[in-house]
Amino acid sequence: MPITYSAVVHCRDHYDQEAGGDQFRGKVLDLQSATEAAVYEAIRATNVPIFDLPQGLTTQARVEWIAKHLHLLGINAH
Repeated sequence: MPITYSAVVHCRDHYDQEAGGDQFRGKVLDLQSATEAAVYEAIRATNVPIFDLPQGLTTQARVEWIAKHLHLLGINAH
């Protein structure tokens, strides 16, 4: 299957149980670091450009950061 991604935005933020939104998060908190590393390496192996999203951004700041970097790469993200 051909690769159809122009780029991948990778988020390294980790969330604790108090972040809300997922009542089952507590069961897998200890897997976040290993999972993040495995996903990153799988993406890297595809040679698709990876953009590392800065940690700790608000949702609005994330959207702005992603839109800016996709624009700089010439990717139209509608």
